[in-house]
Amino acid sequence: HTSCSQPLYTGDVFGPITLVGFVDETARSDATCVPEAPAACDGCVGTDGSKASLTRLTMTYTGGNTVSHAQDASKVAVTVTATGETPVTVEVKDKDGALVLVERDVTVGGTFDIDASAFGGGSFTSEICITVFGESFRKSSASGVDTTTTCEGVACACFHTS
Repeated sequence: HTSCSQPLYTGDVFGPITLVGFVDETARSDATCVPEAPAACDGCVGTDGSKASLTRLTMTYTGGNTVSHAQDASKVAVTVTATGETPVTVEVKDKDGALVLVERDVTVGGTFDIDASAFGGGSFTSEICITVFGESFRKSSASGVDTTTTCEGVACACFHTS
């Protein structure tokens, strides 16, 4: 959930994708999160303890298959069909399946930003889906498959962002 009805901690791992940073509407970020180390920062909690609205997520492609996060398991879907693929293409879709970001030639350890302004209403939808395509699976341009229910890539991760 990117709407923050579910926590989003730096260090949350969704298969080959790890949340490494965030910025909220008050410009608070993982770098300014105190008193705990950034690995324990919940991007969904503002400096005054109230619910925050995220404006950017920074993700790292790890190529792994670990799943470790604090979100309700029923709110997250992660499928990994291959590990260690590099380079990969990363696609981010909103909860309705609209494509909002494509990052090509992402290598293991590479980062990419998901900016809320790329979404239709200028803010994250309640859920985003990240699909990773690599050499072991090349995306069919005519697939038309909803990645929220079927993974047609090296890995797919859908999680709440609101």
